[in-house]
Amino acid sequence: HVSYDIEPIGDFLAALEAHVRLRCVALLMERQPASVADPFWPAVHGEPRVPLPAARELLALLLALGRRIEVATFDAPRRGWRSREEALEFLRRQLWIVPGGAKDAAFLAEAERCLEPDDDGRWSVRGVGDHVAALISWRPGPAA
Repeated sequence: HVSYDIEPIGDFLAALEAHVRLRCVALLMERQPASVADPFWPAVHGEPRVPLPAARELLALLLALGRRIEVATFDAPRRGWRSREEALEFLRRQLWIVPGGAKDAAFLAEAERCLEPDDDGRWSVRGVGDHVAALISWRPGPAA
């Protein structure tokens, strides 16, 4: 889960491959895990959140670099929290706001609309479903 916000991703992959003998492995979601906060972004910041690159973009990059990749996908459950307070704390970190700060009132109003308890008592963001995870592996260096 380290590649979502690494801007010099080519340098990162080169360094990774330089230290690997047999196989590189990356586990990524189809959208970055923090995307659960995306529905709050317009209400809090006045604009949609720009999505970070995730599994699909890493796959495209690896193919462009000539790597022969293997991919296994599986469902990952949607993000949930044990309490509403735990959800608010996590979401504030993802939105870069502090309790009582200038944007907190807008956040709390949106949280009232978007947070809901699940059947099992965990809290989640309404409309944000399960994720798909991709286990991506490749041999270092271009395919022969």
